Amino acid sequence: MATRKTIDATISNLELKVISSTKSKKETTHAITCEIIWPRPTISSKTYAKVITLVDKKLPQESLNAWLNSILFKETTEGKFGVKLSVSRALSDSEIASFVKTLLKTSLTAGANAVDDFVDNDFLSDVLQGVLKYGATELSAASERQVATVEFVCDTSEITAAKSAGIDVVLPLVAPKDWKISNTATSPVKGSRSSGKSSKLLAKGENNGTITIHLTAS
Repeated sequence: MATRKTIDATISNLELKVISSTKSKKETTHAITCEIIWPRPTISSKTYAKVITLVDKKLPQESLNAWLNSILFKETTEGKFGVKLSVSRALSDSEIASFVKTLLKTSLTAGANAVDDFVDNDFLSDVLQGVLKYGATELSAASERQVATVEFVCDTSEITAAKSAGIDVVLPLVAPKDWKISNTATSPVKGSRSSGKSSKLLAKGENNGTITIHLTAS
């Protein structure tokens, strides 16, 4: 029988090529969502979400809140499990506030997570997972403008075998859709409409950076 372990996942490195279709500040804020697929037999999916800060399109390596900014999830897993990760484009202050509000709305899922590990009742477990799925849907709606995504599979036994050293997973981030920047040209003729042109920044599926995730088991 596979052994359950608590897996910690942190971002060791994150670099993006394109963070927005408009000019952005040196320091930008992004929503990041991380869905864990079948972490253990009784749980089909769990979603974690948070706000991260990038400096010059990179995750700062040294800061007072480095761990808080880099932690992705802490989850009990068994056997193989999948991870779907997405990073939003640079967000405005109002968008950040909206995203945080959504996180607060779904904070009750933390309690559901804790209870579910001790429930040996299929019906009740399904109800709790329904709550989690509802929260995941709201979070997806709140961070719909994703600029980078990646999916990968992990094995609990491989992470456990690495002991305290853990393992590093280096992954390419891709654009989930075409990203364009609009350039509006003013018409020289009075009374006529201005013409709008757009140039492509990224094509769907094109590389938009890399992420290194460090996984340890306890």
